[in-house]
Amino acid sequence: MYDVTAECSFMAVRNWMSCIQDGMEDGAVIFLVGNKMDTADKEEPKVPRAEGERLAKEYKAVFYECSARTGYNIQEPMLHMARLLTAHEDKQREQALHLEEYNKRKGCCL
Repeated sequence: MYDVTAECSFMAVRNWMSCIQDGMEDGAVIFLVGNKMDTADKEEPKVPRAEGERLAKEYKAVFYECSARTGYNIQEPMLHMARLLTAHEDKQREQALHLEEYNKRKGCCL
């Protein structure tokens, strides 16, 4: 998460991403979220949406903008993440069931 009103916050994302990528598992999903969209009414954001989207695309991340203060677009990234986690869990469960079925059929020969 970066602050759309502070360009230095956005510039730090690249460093954060390299740290994340070093330790993440294959298939993990990254979310890049620009916060403080409530200030967009008062002033032009220092980090335009297009820049956030471009960086998210570069890192194959899911992009959202939100405002923690007003609650704008807070639920959407959380629900998106929950759906992805549920789908991943379902896939793992299905793979485990197939492995269990395979082991039952295998049998033992002497």
